[in-house]
Amino acid sequence: DSFTVRLTPDRAGTFIYHTHADEAEQLASGLYGPLVVLAPGERWDAERDRIFLMGWGGPGASAPPFMNGTASPPPVRLRVGQSYRLRFINITPSNNQRIRLLADSTTPTTWRLFAKDGAQVTSAHAVETSADLSIGAGETYDFSFERAQQARYVLEIATFIFRRRPVLMRVPVHVE
Repeated sequence: DSFTVRLTPDRAGTFIYHTHADEAEQLASGLYGPLVVLAPGERWDAERDRIFLMGWGGPGASAPPFMNGTASPPPVRLRVGQSYRLRFINITPSNNQRIRLLADSTTPTTWRLFAKDGAQVTSAHAVETSADLSIGAGETYDFSFERAQQARYVLEIATFIFRRRPVLMRVPVHVE
């Protein structure tokens, strides 16, 4: 059925809600989601604030990795000169993932770390770095990303599954 939860978060950030009962079955079946808490006065902007929620496409060892509810996500379309907040959430039951935003088949572009696990990073850590991220189960990372000219990228997500070869998902990213 359903129930209502009311809470008052102590800070803004990217969080996750998920099941804590029979995780192998329920978590893998999609009982999870993003929980984005905005600062007072801040408004949600779906155009500039992008969520990349990584989970499973069902229970069982043969289930494919999912991003935003599908094993085949559509291309990501961004605009030149627009600043974006990319929110990466790994809610797979127990898998590590490597996320890279590639300028060509092997070379990551750059992005700037903004927040980790719902907490904004210090200015010393908010530096431009290679767009290459290792993320564990239950972690969140936020990056800022902006480009001054048109470009084509590939968002590559490698999911490392126990006793299987890594599963690759490649999503085109168009900056136009």
